[in-house]
Formats: sequence, C-alpha cells, structure tokens
Amino acid sequence: MTSSRLLTHPPLWQRLYSVWYRHMRVYTKNIFSNALPPFLEPLIFLAGVGLGLGKYITQWSLRRFMMVCSLHR
Repeated sequence: MTSSRLLTHPPLWQRLYSVWYRHMRVYTKNIFSNALPPFLEPLIFLAGVGLGLGKYITQWSLRRFMMVCSLHR
C-alpha cells in the first residue's frame, strides 16, 4: 500500500496551470465586479477631492500659491 506511485505529485507545470486556470475562470466569471471597481475608484476619489476642495480655493489664493511656488525656485 505504500508504493511510490501513490506518493508522487503531478508535475510542477501541471499544478501551476491548474491553479492559474482556476483563478482565470473565477475572475472571468465575475469580470464586471472584479474589473470595474479598481478602474472607477481613483476617478471617484479625484472627483470627490476636486469638488470638495475646489470650493475652498479662490482665484486669489491660487495666485498667492503660484507666487510662493515661483519664489522658492
């Protein structure tokens, strides 16, 4: 019962392929829920920060900031 045939593993390439294939099947099954959030999350963040902080930045403070930045060069 303890023959060497029962204790061998499949080749490495076959194990790697089977894991890769399973991940690929799971990912493509849920492609909409897996691919859309990583794409939209930075856009939503930038829009939120831009709209949220945009009302606090006036034309005068923007000019002053640009002047301070140009003096430190």
